[in-house]
Amino acid sequence: MSWALGALLFAATVAGAPAAAPPPAASMAQDPAARVVFPASVSQGAMVIGKVPPGSRVRHGGRELRVTAYGSVVFGVGRDATAPLQVEVERPDGGRERIAIGVTPRDWPVEEVRGVPPRTVDPPPEVAARIAREAAQVGAARALDDARADFAQAFIWPVAGRLSGRFGNQRIYNGKPGSPHSGMDIAAPAGTPVKAPAAGVVTLAAADFYITGGTLIIDHGHGISSNFLHLSRIDVKVGDRIAQGQVVAAVGATGRATGPHLHWGMNWFDVRIDPLLVLERAKLAARSAAVALDGPHVVLQGAGNESPRPARLADFAATLRRCLENRGLTLATTLINEPVIVLREGGEELELVMPAEIGAYVFWPGRKPGEAMGYPLIDGRPQAMARELAQRYFEGPPCPVSG
Repeated sequence: MSWALGALLFAATVAGAPAAAPPPAASMAQDPAARVVFPASVSQGAMVIGKVPPGSRVRHGGRELRVTAYGSVVFGVGRDATAPLQVEVERPDGGRERIAIGVTPRDWPVEEVRGVPPRTVDPPPEVAARIAREAAQVGAARALDDARADFAQAFIWPVAGRLSGRFGNQRIYNGKPGSPHSGMDIAAPAGTPVKAPAAGVVTLAAADFYITGGTLIIDHGHGISSNFLHLSRIDVKVGDRIAQGQVVAAVGATGRATGPHLHWGMNWFDVRIDPLLVLERAKLAARSAAVALDGPHVVLQGAGNESPRPARLADFAATLRRCLENRGLTLATTLINEPVIVLREGGEELELVMPAEIGAYVFWPGRKPGEAMGYPLIDGRPQAMARELAQRYFEGPPCPVSG
């Protein structure tokens, strides 16, 4: 899922307009740190990550969302959700904003599943209490609202295999209509190791639930959790801290299953979401340039293109670097040609869509508000622009004039 710029950002974009004198500072000044950033539209079953000013209060779906120190929030979109989704934000300064997010509907095919053990399709009355008790345990495990931000990792596949069942599809078991499929099924041989798709904490580990067989739930923080069903073996216990990629269980065919496979489901509290969409987000991140933020950092986009403008971008970066060195600061530089970058700070990730094909973007996490600089400035006088930027936002002695 891609996002508009939503970090502490100075932007200097390039376009074909002629050079012009800079507009007054008041007309350019913005504070992206105070911006509220959510996607304009999402799919049914999506996991949505947004950005708000740290310290904000955010509500969605009748629930107050936990906000990370970086300002990230997360929530899930149900299978049958309709637009618009409403998100209410109260900034630390008391300002309020209501965001409406569109929802893209999906088609839900019907899947017939035959050969399921009859006792799991029509459970005998004497096991009703057991099923209810096990469902209550699952609900309690999903209710945790932990401050960990493991959900912000790029998720990985827990096993390799053919996708044999998709999230949301209407299921018919042995000719009897059932509930929509709550996750994705991955066909794999019995005993195949199951790896944690992201870091987390084990909140449920049950070897023999009536419907789901071997059942494991890993909480990823902020109400996001993964569940793994029909397991033949569970290698962890409740309370264990799990690393991404750690082997936690083995594929099986326990409970209501026709053969060995891994059922991987995901939830935001009691809202079921589609793991495949979460993996698609990770795929986008893998194709994007990654920038680790631990201090002032300039990203030069389109710097490898054959054009005089990349040279101006290099002039901008070199001048800004000298200005910061004169203030005892080190400026890191990343050259990219991709339209999307992934910022990594404090264990969290945020995907940003760059607003121009060629541009210079300076990030200084947690320190300064940003300003969107007009593109004619860098096209005509990049060195002067860099000096003005440094003088305005980075306290210290004047920038060197030469170079």
